[in-house]
Amino acid sequence: MVISVLNLLFLFTGLQESLSWTVWVLFIVAIVYGSRLYRDVAGGGYMTYSQSFVFGFVLTIGASLVTGFTFYLFLKYIDPTYLGEILEQMEKALYESGTPDSEIDKIMALYRSTLTPGMFAVGMVFLFGMLGTVVALIASAILKNPKSIFED
Repeated sequence: MVISVLNLLFLFTGLQESLSWTVWVLFIVAIVYGSRLYRDVAGGGYMTYSQSFVFGFVLTIGASLVTGFTFYLFLKYIDPTYLGEILEQMEKALYESGTPDSEIDKIMALYRSTLTPGMFAVGMVFLFGMLGTVVALIASAILKNPKSIFED
């Protein structure tokens, strides 16, 4: 939830591009800290790799869905012009890169037809989901602490 609030705050203030890395860092810290807390509290200090990964993955999916829903609400109801600004920046970048006008028209037509608030939200869920899965895999390797067969 904090990640979504930060994203909205950065979008409202226009700092999304310059401070978006803080959202990713917070997302990574949340997965690692949540997995560690789960290990120490629920697992009594013990947790297998698979338990850690499943917990991190579930945490990732939840955060991804909340973030995607928040972006959808923002783009659909709060600032519907934001996607238009993104498309203008993309078109400007294509012109600056020397792409021929005919290709720019085709590319922009494709983007305008597919870049909707819903598709943007789905993309955010996928992006956060993929990054979170990788983080959960790495964090699980570090945080695992399986119980020895010789312990009670």
